[in-house]
Formats: sequence, structure tokens, C-alpha cells
Amino acid sequence: TVKNRRGFAPGQDVRILLRPEDMKIQRRTGACSPHFFPGKVRELIYKGTTVDLVVELDSGMTVLATEFFNEDEEDIYYAPDEPVCVSWIDGWEVVLPHE
Repeated sequence: TVKNRRGFAPGQDVRILLRPEDMKIQRRTGACSPHFFPGKVRELIYKGTTVDLVVELDSGMTVLATEFFNEDEEDIYYAPDEPVCVSWIDGWEVVLPHE
């Protein structure tokens, strides 16, 4: 489910644009929550105040996510091949026509 202001009809083919910093990553301990996609961490790239994650979804698609260091949650390390669930911040997606 995505929000759009362009009046796309349910079931209409669209493209969704998401920025890496808009993505949400959760460790997978069972099935992913609704609106999350299962995958595995393939690469972890430290960049100072952020960490980039390359995640291969179970569908075979690859997603790049950027997480910012949070002093309240210091453990943002993910092991190679660690199962995760991926989504994005609700309402931050850009919905475009499928062209």
C-alpha cells in the first residue's frame, strides 16, 4: 500500500521511488510484519555517521538502505547473510507512472 496524489487506480502499474535513508531495517526473527519484505544483508559499509546496507530481498531484488548512528541504539551491526525485514517510512515514497 502506498500513498499518492496523482490519482493512480488500485492495481495500476506504477514505479516507487525511495531514498536509501527512507528505508527501515529490522532483524528477522520469524516472519516479517505486514508491509515488510524479507531479505538478507549482503554488504555493510560504514561511512562515519551512517552505515549503508546492501540487502538482497527474497524476491531477488537488491535494496540499498542507509541507517544513521543513533546514540540511543548503538547496535546497528548486521552480520553477513543476516536475515532482515525491509520497508520504508510510511508516506515518504514517491509514486510515478510505470513507463
